[in-house]
This record gives sequence, structure tokens and C-alpha cells, in this order.
Amino acid sequence: MFSNKMLRFFTTLVVFLVSFELVSAQELNREDPLNKPALWKKLSNTPSDNALWAEYFGKSFSEMATQEKAQMNILKQKLLLNKLSGGSDLAETANNGTVSGTATASTVKMDKLSHSELANAEAIIMQEQEEVASLKQNINENFTILEDMYRDMFADYGLKFVPYKDASPDGKTPKLKWVEEQEKQIRTVKAQMLSDLKAKVNK
Repeated sequence: MFSNKMLRFFTTLVVFLVSFELVSAQELNREDPLNKPALWKKLSNTPSDNALWAEYFGKSFSEMATQEKAQMNILKQKLLLNKLSGGSDLAETANNGTVSGTATASTVKMDKLSHSELANAEAIIMQEQEEVASLKQNINENFTILEDMYRDMFADYGLKFVPYKDASPDGKTPKLKWVEEQEKQIRTVKAQMLSDLKAKVNK
């Protein structure tokens, strides 16, 4: 028979292994949060296809909750930037400050984008999301959602994320101000990436 000490050891080991498996699965699926690889591949090629997004989320846009709409638009912007940058990793592209000059099929196609196409993409990427603005209207109730949202976005763009409790240990910084500061950082990175892309297209 197992002693109580051995039983506790094996119980702890099982909990650890299960937790590790769950975290690993979440990391693997962060690029495809709903784990629908076939649809995700199509969306990677056509990020602006709203019908595909409805299929991916399993419901029409009007049926989505505010949080789902916000998530969809964040993913759409991310995939669109990724496509424009020739499939380069967003975090790597943002940290390098430039788009890879490797003459792959993707980058060659990007170079042939018209100014109007790039302008349309820029409008989608830089627009303030109505859903995020809606969440900000009730900042206290929705703050956890917004903080998680920015944590994921900072990871996508390779930025260091500082949680609210670390940025303002005394809680004196208004939560809305904190949210706007995170938004400003994201917009700055996206604007720089778009500027680099436009410079590449104009060559």
C-alpha cells in the first residue's frame, strides 16, 4: 500500500502534468484560438472575409457577444498585418522595425499592392474598434477582459506587458488611462510597421 506521503507525491505529479499539458495546448493554439486549422488557413489568406470569420466563430456578426467581436477584429488586424508583411512573425517584424527583404513569393506579391489596397488595409488595421470602445464605457466591469486582451496583443507584437497591478500598485492610476496607454503602444507599433510596409511598396 502507498504511504500518505507517496500518495501526495503522485497526486501532485498528476496535477503538474495535467497543468503543463493545458498550458502547452493553449500556447500551441494561441495563433488559432478556436482550433480550426482549415478555416484559420483560409483566414490567413483572406483576413477581410467576414463570411469566413462568421464560419470560424460559428455565428453571424450580429449574434456575437461584444468580447467575441473585439477578438475577431483583433485577429483580423493581426492576420492582415501578417499577410502584408509577407508572412513574417509580427513580434519579429515589430522588434526589427523592418519587414524582411527576402524575395519570397509573399513579399513579391506585397510589393505589387496598389496604394489604394494598402490604404484600405491601413484603415482596417488602425481603426479603433467599436467593441473595445464599448467595453471601455464600463471600465470597472470589463477591465479584466480588456487587460487579457492587451496581454495577448502585446505578446503578438513582441512587447513587454506590465499588468495594471504592477504598473499602479497603489491603484491610483485610473483604469481608463491605463487602457489608453496600452492602446497607444499598440497603435504606435502598428503605425511603424505600416510605415515600413509603405516604404517597401513605394520602392
